[in-house]
Order: sequence, then C-alpha cells, then structure tokens
Amino acid sequence: MRMDGKALPDLCAEVLDALTRRDDHAYGTAFEALAQRADLADEAELSAAVAVLGSALAGISLGNGGDVARLTGELVYRGGDPTPALAPLALRVADALERAARFVTRWHELGDGELPDPADPDSIPAVLGRLPAAEHGLAEAWFSADPWSSGLLLPLQRPAVRSQLPHRDRLIAVAGAGAEDFGAAFWLQGLLRVLDDEPLVVLHRETGAGYELTLGGVGDNFQLHTLLAATLIGDPAHGLLPGTPPHPAWIAAATDGDPQPANTIHGQFNLVDAHGEWIWNEGVPADIPAVDGRRVVVLDPPPYPRAWNTGRGYPLMRPALTLDRVLPADEAARWLASVAPASVAPVSAPLA
Repeated sequence: MRMDGKALPDLCAEVLDALTRRDDHAYGTAFEALAQRADLADEAELSAAVAVLGSALAGISLGNGGDVARLTGELVYRGGDPTPALAPLALRVADALERAARFVTRWHELGDGELPDPADPDSIPAVLGRLPAAEHGLAEAWFSADPWSSGLLLPLQRPAVRSQLPHRDRLIAVAGAGAEDFGAAFWLQGLLRVLDDEPLVVLHRETGAGYELTLGGVGDNFQLHTLLAATLIGDPAHGLLPGTPPHPAWIAAATDGDPQPANTIHGQFNLVDAHGEWIWNEGVPADIPAVDGRRVVVLDPPPYPRAWNTGRGYPLMRPALTLDRVLPADEAARWLASVAPASVAPVSAPLA
C-alpha cells in the first residue's frame, strides 16, 4: 500500500488533470504513483480506474490522449471491466486512423513527397506550417494514431474483451489501411480478425482421418500449424495421426512459453482449404473459407521443408485448440470426397 493511501481512480484523475493543465512534472509524478499502485490493485479498483479513464476518452484531444488510451488498455488487460471504456476507445482509435488516412491524401496533394515520421514530434511545427489551420486536426491524428491504436493491443489479447468489442468492421477497415504507416495498426488488424470458439474440420488426406476441433485465440497460421500438429499427432490406436509430435519448446512457443524457442520450429504438413488452395502460414485462420458453417483444413504432406523462428505473434494471447471429436471413417470419407485436390502453388508464393 502506498504511504499516501491514494487509490487507483484518484491517481487516474490526477494524471488527467495534469494532462489538461500541461503540467509535465505533475503528470510524471502522478503516472509513476499510478504505475506502482496498479501492481497492488484488485479487480474492483482496476475497474473503477477504467471507468474514470473511460469517461475522459471521448473528450480528450487526440494529441493529448495517446497515453490515456494506452493506460486504459493496460488496466483493462490487468483485469479491469472494459465496459465503460471499450466503446469510446474503439471510436477514438477509428477516428484517429481515418483522419490519419486523410492526412496522407492531403500531404500527397501538397506535393511534399515523403511522409513525415509519425514518431518524430520535432517535425510537428514544420508539418503544421504546410497545412491551413482548418486541417491541423489531420496532422494531430497523424502523430497520435499509433499511440491511440496501441491502447487496444493489450486488452484485445483477452478473449472476453474481443467478444465485447464494438465497431469491429470499421476498425478492421481503418487498421488495414493504416498498417503500412503505423506499427500498432499492423498488429491491431491481426487482433481484430482473431477467431474465438470457431468450429474447425480438419482432414488428413493420406490416412483418411477427420476431426472436429474448436479454435480460439490463434494469431496466425504459423501458430495454427504447430497447434494442429501438437493436437493431432499421437497414437493411431486412439484415432490420431502417425508422426513425430512437435518439440515441447515449439509447443510452448505457440502457447504460453517463450515465443522464440532456441531451436527453429519446423512444419509437418501442407495446409490446404476445401477448394484446394494452399493455406499460407503468413495468413490467419479467418482467411480459411468455411463450408457449411465450418472452416475446413486439409493436411497434406509438406512439398518442401518449412521452418520459422517465432511461435506466436501475440505473446500475451493464450490460444485454444481443442479436439472435440474424431470423425467416424464414413463421415471423414464424405468430407474428403467434398474437398478439392491441392492446387499447384503459385510461383510467387511465400516460402514458409
């Protein structure tokens, strides 16, 4: 407990007040105290603090609010109730990214060539000097879209937050458009497409085996590849696939261990969809097309060695891949009869 006894909501109010007054010293003092108190706060105190910050998110300026957005996301990730803050945070992130996109268009209309570095605050005066006063808000968005977007990165690694997120389609559109310019938008677009409680049918063409699984919290198909091997390779007497299971360090990297194991992760399949198109590891499970309401993955032998270094792209997001049912032979055969043979990979295809 801090000697002054200040609770987290009070410290959040002090941070907001210091930001409003542009008092850097008071801001730094309050923020340091807040960081210390957050380590001691229980769920109720975290939730009360999120409510304080959430009430400020709608009205604070984009230029002043990046730290508030990130702080809100941190407290939600720690266990605070996201309800008071998630809608205003999502709306402000979408607005910042949309305005930043208009800034890009306007900058190119001015013929000023290379875009300014959005992480370089020293360039702000020169940028404002190139724009009429009425368009200064576009520049403000350009320099603040990344920290605002960062506010969603931690909380969206919790499934309960993902399930509540409003304005998802709008965010997907603007995060995709901003992914080249803002690192946070790049990672945000991936989180926005994460599937939870998603039914999956997996077929092994060589043996004729089939499985029903439920997928959640998987960030990309590299991770899915490892998890499928870890879940389905085992004792054929129990309906599982022959082969060597992934190394425990690879499984840990794909679940809750060090995302970058000491040894390179190796793939054991070629993933193909129901239409015969290759499922690239660089993609995400949401890219896999559904058939009769279920996404279908066909496991074929790998046509060449595949290896990668990182087990999961979102270190704090815990995946779930559960084997619900081994399909009876006749049911698996019907599924396999309905899927197309694997296509030949395009020449320009990725190597992983």
